[in-house]
Amino acid sequence: MPSESPESEVLSTGASEPDRRAKAAVRSIVFLYREFERVCRDEGISIPQYRLLLFLRHGPKRAGELAARAAIQRPTLTSLVDGLEKDGRLRRVQVEADRRGVRLELTDTGMQDMRRVEAKLAGALQGLIEGDESAEILSAFTKMARILDGEVEKRLQG
Repeated sequence: MPSESPESEVLSTGASEPDRRAKAAVRSIVFLYREFERVCRDEGISIPQYRLLLFLRHGPKRAGELAARAAIQRPTLTSLVDGLEKDGRLRRVQVEADRRGVRLELTDTGMQDMRRVEAKLAGALQGLIEGDESAEILSAFTKMARILDGEVEKRLQG
């Protein structure tokens, strides 16, 4: 029996069975995640640490806001922040109006490391999808990023 390509498969009509293309996408994302873990490990940073740096790239955030935005539990956030602070990638700054409040901000080293790792990850992705369909695939990822960014904002507001 010949195998069908994900593009030729039709949407599932049963509510309990996902579209086969969605399953193929999930497998691809898991594969990419493993590849990205390897790249990050080679760069001396974990994916959760990289994610945290991404959230801080537009400016300082309070620890509570960052935990909510990044969907990270407070104990995990503390551990990530401790490691990034030890490596000189971010710093804790006391919030003047709230003695218990802490604001987290990227250091120059953190920004440089985030950009370097992002370039390495992008290079790894491009290396995996070279060919005639690479522009289409990258466009699909760009659309997905916009959708996911919107979902994060909705969750934070409601």
